[in-house]
Amino acid sequence: LNAPQLATGQVLGDAAATYIRSRLGGDARVVLLTHDTNQFLARRFVAIRASLKGVPGARIIADISPRTVDKQGGYATMKTVLLAHSRIDVVLGADTVVLGALAALREAGNVRNDQFLGGIDGEPEALAEMRKGGPYKASVSLASPIFGYALGQNAADWLDGRSVPQGLEIQPTLLSADSLAQFERDTADPAEVFRDAKSRDVYLKSYG
Repeated sequence: LNAPQLATGQVLGDAAATYIRSRLGGDARVVLLTHDTNQFLARRFVAIRASLKGVPGARIIADISPRTVDKQGGYATMKTVLLAHSRIDVVLGADTVVLGALAALREAGNVRNDQFLGGIDGEPEALAEMRKGGPYKASVSLASPIFGYALGQNAADWLDGRSVPQGLEIQPTLLSADSLAQFERDTADPAEVFRDAKSRDVYLKSYG
């Protein structure tokens, strides 16, 4: 099973770039809360930077890895960023750290509905923020209930002597307030998604 980190970052980066062009007039101050110390997850941010490079007015004012990959790490890092920058338009990173950054922005009175905060992982708290219609605009999910079910079903099929794929690749899914309902229906019933080839292909590609 492969989780394509470059593609995951590109999905989030492209969504942020589109938002900056369409909603912020092409001008934005961006904070990246990275995982550059992790050689695998660092590829996410290679893709995000490449997406933002296509928007000349998108200025990365902070590009930093929090000490810890959790809400406290995001909160502490954003508190430091706010010492130097009073205006922040876009924040990107893992959901947990972006949620912490959001808490720091709220504490400082720097939250606006036209901001774009976006994360990776589809964390329940991030999805709850999106439902509120505030600054948290997107999360990229790897739909773990669906690929987990697929792994279990393929293992059962193999034990029964059936043919199974040699590899699976997760398809990163961009979640927004508009797409949450369908995603939650799918992840609540992964067996149904797995049985329907068209639905399954949204979340997984099979090879071999």
